[in-house]
Amino acid sequence: MKKIFLIIFFINFISIKKIQSIVCSPQNCPPLQGICYKNQCVCSKDFVTVNNQYIKNYGISCNYQTKNRFIAFLLEFFFPFGVGHLYAEKKYLAIIKFSFFLIFLFGYCGQLCCLQKPINKGIIFVSVIFLLDLLLWILMQIFDIICYALGYYYDGNGVIMN
Repeated sequence: MKKIFLIIFFINFISIKKIQSIVCSPQNCPPLQGICYKNQCVCSKDFVTVNNQYIKNYGISCNYQTKNRFIAFLLEFFFPFGVGHLYAEKKYLAIIKFSFFLIFLFGYCGQLCCLQKPINKGIIFVSVIFLLDLLLWILMQIFDIICYALGYYYDGNGVIMN
């Protein structure tokens, strides 16, 4: 029992010593990303500390540069098929939006080819589906532009965009 207590005490002493030995330095607080203030790393305006396994092992602070919401807004406004989401590292939303765009684009081109033939119920049904797809894509675009403009979106790492 006494040996177990000594082993646990020794392990706790080493871990406490390790935590206390981490001081703010250029190695764990990069110079252009943060500054040391009262032995803590204070991040610059465009940097935050994202907790991941690398942080837990090495203690690097201010390791992630935040995304600019104005750039994401402009990309989404001028390239309305998910480019702003790719910039913000939200790949799944970009894929969904690009898929809706492709469905409309290819469907619309297909409908233009079919207009020369006699119109039947199948063509009308498909036309309605592609118009609904266009409506959904336009609503997604309006929603995304408003959310980027007002700063409601976070980037792919869960960090608020500045």
